[in-house]
Amino acid sequence: MRLSVFLIACALLASNVLRANTLIYENYTVITPYVNGSGLNIVQEDAVPFTVDVIAPSGSAYALSDIEFAGSVRNTESLNRVTGKLYDTVNGLPGDVLESFNLTLDPNASGAPLYQLTSLTNPVLATGQEYWFGLSDPVTNDLTWFFNGTGVSNVATLSGSTWSYSPGQYSQGALVVNAELVTASPEPASLLLLGGALALGLGRKLWK
Repeated sequence: MRLSVFLIACALLASNVLRANTLIYENYTVITPYVNGSGLNIVQEDAVPFTVDVIAPSGSAYALSDIEFAGSVRNTESLNRVTGKLYDTVNGLPGDVLESFNLTLDPNASGAPLYQLTSLTNPVLATGQEYWFGLSDPVTNDLTWFFNGTGVSNVATLSGSTWSYSPGQYSQGALVVNAELVTASPEPASLLLLGGALALGLGRKLWK
């Protein structure tokens, strides 16, 4: 029975996270910090694109771990509920929502307001694929998404239900995307190992 338990544990470990966080995208660093206090004034929603350039090892993939952005809110009379959304790309614009985040920002926050959104669903981010991250605030012009520190541009703006995109027109909001390395899917060998372990355990139990 001990052998079957060991084999089951090995099979399950094969589908778990393999390594710690990996930086997928960043448009500011300690050397090139974001512009604190100046940025995109969100009317309805703005989104910036990023592409996963990191190549995962064979049989693995990167799953979203968390997203960091820098910004501030002004309105002291509302709850300042900011929504962040991760989109895939459709025709060069934000497409389907892959995950949505909710966060309440403090208008009286001091220092450099940097916020982290932790992923709960951990969608897989394919290498070479473009994605979008957008921020919205129910109060018009309440949220300022601070400009990035590297000068990279490209921002899509939502008006009504239509996205518009003018490459190079606006500087991106400060953004960092982290991911975890995971197995792409349960491999056939792992499934066979798990099935064999279960069969072995059941057979021994019946034999006794």
